[in-house]
Amino acid sequence: MNKKLIGLAIAIVIIFAVVIAITLPDNNEPQKVGSIETGQEYTATTTRMSGSWIDATIKRGYGSLGSVVITKAGDAAFLLLDASTTANKIDNFSTSTKTLASFPASAAAGTYMFDVNFNDGLTLEVVSGDNGTTTITYR
Repeated sequence: MNKKLIGLAIAIVIIFAVVIAITLPDNNEPQKVGSIETGQEYTATTTRMSGSWIDATIKRGYGSLGSVVITKAGDAAFLLLDASTTANKIDNFSTSTKTLASFPASAAAGTYMFDVNFNDGLTLEVVSGDNGTTTITYR
């Protein structure tokens, strides 16, 4: 009878050890070290400043302007506004409180980081000129 109890005890210990080994985390798994959570990635849109691309609402509602990448410098001066359209950019506010970013016609090609929040939307307004290409990241 003692041999049966000893065998049963050994079987329980083995099962317990297997269950523990399965549920413990794998220490060989690489540690995740990213700063962006899933769902928080930026979206990008490329714009060509031309006569047909004067004003455009890029995103409506709350969001965040990540960066502006001027890929081809031109002679276009433009604004990025916290507005759902250029028609409501000054409703109840001065234009300066709605301006997220302002680029003169002489802006050099390069990446300009912002990480600034907007509430009403993200709208591009070309103030003057009609040359240049940009990529705008937002979420």
